[in-house]
Amino acid sequence: MRSLYVYSQLCLSIATQEASYGTNATPEKFWSKWQEKFESDNEEKQYIQNLKELKNKPLSESENNRLFSDRFRYVKQYFEALEEQEILPTLQDEYLYGLCEPKRLLDVIFNFILFDNGTKKVARYQQYFAIKKSLRRIQHIEVGSRKGGVIWHTQGSGKSLTMVMLAQAIAMDKSIRNPKIILVTDRTDLDRQITGTFRKCGKFVENASTGKRLVELLSSKSDAVVTTIINKFVAAVKKIKSPLESHDIFVLVDEGHRSQSGTFNIEMQKTLPNACFIALTGTPLFKKDKSTAAKFGGIIDAYTVDQAVTDKAVVPLLYEGRIAKQKVNSSPLDTFFGMVSEPLTEYQKADFKKKFSRADQLNSAEQKIYAIAWDISLHFRNNWQGTPFKAQLVCDKKINAARYKKFLDEIGIVSSELLMSAPDDREGEDSAYAKSPEIVERFWQQMLDEHGNSKSYEKNIISRFKNQKDPEIIIVVDKLLTGFDEPKNTVLYLTRNLKSHKLLQAIARVNRIYPDKEFGYVIDYYGVIENLDEALTMYSSFEDFDEEDLEGTLTNINEEVQKLPQKHSELWDIFKEISNKRDAEAYQLLLKDEAIRVVFYDKLAAFAKGLKLAL
Repeated sequence: MRSLYVYSQLCLSIATQEASYGTNATPEKFWSKWQEKFESDNEEKQYIQNLKELKNKPLSESENNRLFSDRFRYVKQYFEALEEQEILPTLQDEYLYGLCEPKRLLDVIFNFILFDNGTKKVARYQQYFAIKKSLRRIQHIEVGSRKGGVIWHTQGSGKSLTMVMLAQAIAMDKSIRNPKIILVTDRTDLDRQITGTFRKCGKFVENASTGKRLVELLSSKSDAVVTTIINKFVAAVKKIKSPLESHDIFVLVDEGHRSQSGTFNIEMQKTLPNACFIALTGTPLFKKDKSTAAKFGGIIDAYTVDQAVTDKAVVPLLYEGRIAKQKVNSSPLDTFFGMVSEPLTEYQKADFKKKFSRADQLNSAEQKIYAIAWDISLHFRNNWQGTPFKAQLVCDKKINAARYKKFLDEIGIVSSELLMSAPDDREGEDSAYAKSPEIVERFWQQMLDEHGNSKSYEKNIISRFKNQKDPEIIIVVDKLLTGFDEPKNTVLYLTRNLKSHKLLQAIARVNRIYPDKEFGYVIDYYGVIENLDEALTMYSSFEDFDEEDLEGTLTNINEEVQKLPQKHSELWDIFKEISNKRDAEAYQLLLKDEAIRVVFYDKLAAFAKGLKLAL
């Protein structure tokens, strides 16, 4: 019977007030919710009115006879009585109308279903409407150029696929005769995905691996879709001597609005004065960027963390501070500093103080790293060891990452791997000239001996983390803090200071959906967010954002623990009719009723999960 589904495009699972959709072979956890998005109150009112009219439109005589003949004759009277008054649409009606109205259905099938690494995927509602909004605004040419803007869809909501589908929609738009589409990303692994997708619409994809090649492609009349990396794009734009004035150049930039030389760079505006720039981001815009974004068309579409959690597109994130940031008695330290720095010039004193009087120096102390390594080992063992779930440990420097790896191996409770760049790459370091410590050099040589080269080393470690039981914890400095998606990754151990977008991107590594994954956990050993209740508005880690844009980003773990008495009460409420609470037989008789038993299992599971969290 499975062969019957080969040509199926869209699958709906619908009951009166429950519904979701996917394609054939979409795993249950990835079935999506559909929700109409409206650009005005009038548009929403018209939609509701149309749905009501369709729901209450009477059947013709011939349709009535066909439906209620023979075996269904007995229900004819019921439906005739139902039609005497207005019937309100159900969620089932909304899905059938929203997804199966003929024009919408054909549009979804042709333009919004694609294969990603061999897996058939259908657009989620936020992707569909963001692309539709983008296409509507780029149709109009004003003062020689098309209006662009920013699509803000929170991490984990399929932003990379949105970019691919938007580029495909522009390429297939018949009103744009010869579009030149440039996809600018910060991830090389998107190239293969993009190339495969564009085969569907007959477009050739060319990867500009050098700045020189990109200049040639930008200046040529080729209609190939061009993919490149952000820094190569910026460099190439500077090399173009005479401006390219076509209004059919479309630049789609992944996370581009945050780069100093990203989407809103003045240099780009000079070289590509009429190009349409659309930036896609997984995190909110900085306050200072909002006015700049407005010049490019403002926000095209927003899909916030709150919405994604409600739609179950991502899991909520719980925050726990386990060891507070250290407070240092500065008076004796300042006296000592004055003594040892007396021979130095004022400039040398300032540099010396900057390097050695920060909390980062204390966080690098071996005793502290050893204590945290023990705490991580016990914390992971007591909560996640023996489950499919894994963790990511974020460090500030390579030397500290190497120390964590060494201590975790010595303790021997959890398995770990360290992924970092080569010692001559200044990942996580303050100075571009400092010599790499011996422990880092030794570790790097060990990795080269085992894996052959740096590319194989990175590929192998990521593959082990994704596909094998070990390692349980992957240790990183800057690598894998963006663009790394592994649904089993559930716990983020933070031992370094992160701010703004980097912090939001890092914590989103653990918000992907996976079976039995209730939450993602952010365990903070540095004190990144000192007081969570005030953090999203007051603390410097998030001060660059507007308060409403961060709603639902993190929840204090204590808030979940405080729900435990309520869950306990709801569980016992099932047995309130039992008078003798010591009579085991009475409980068994009550639970013989299958409907009560199903509720009992649900309430018991909720309480058990809450209790585990509290413990």
